Amino acid sequence: STTAWITFGGASSGSGSATVTVSLAANTDTQARIGTFTIVGQTVTVTQAGAACVYAVAPTTITAPATQSTQFVDVTTAAGCAWVASTTDAWITLTAPASGTGSGRANFAIAANTTGSPRQGQVSVAGQTVTISQQQ
Repeated sequence: STTAWITFGGASSGSGSATVTVSLAANTDTQARIGTFTIVGQTVTVTQAGAACVYAVAPTTITAPATQSTQFVDVTTAAGCAWVASTTDAWITLTAPASGTGSGRANFAIAANTTGSPRQGQVSVAGQTVTISQQQ
């Protein structure tokens, strides 16, 4: 094979029957890749799926002041991995960017707390829950 991530074990040449073991190195990229090798004059094409996207968000808990504030959550992931931020709490407003591809930052504004009581809300970022506690 001229494809570096495809290797062989067992017989590499000869006549008659033989067992050839084909090994594929792990694909750490999120994109699928295609390689070829030739055996007994036949070209074999191999398509290897990309690695699954894994996300880390920080912080996962935020304590916001009672006054209006701007907060953020950092997203760490591989290039090519898409993520989005969302919330159902009316007092939390997502601001640009609220989505991205690869590592980045989700920004949001917290409205002033005029309820007279502490409150708690949530933002989902890259499928992970970030809890926001706001003082009174």
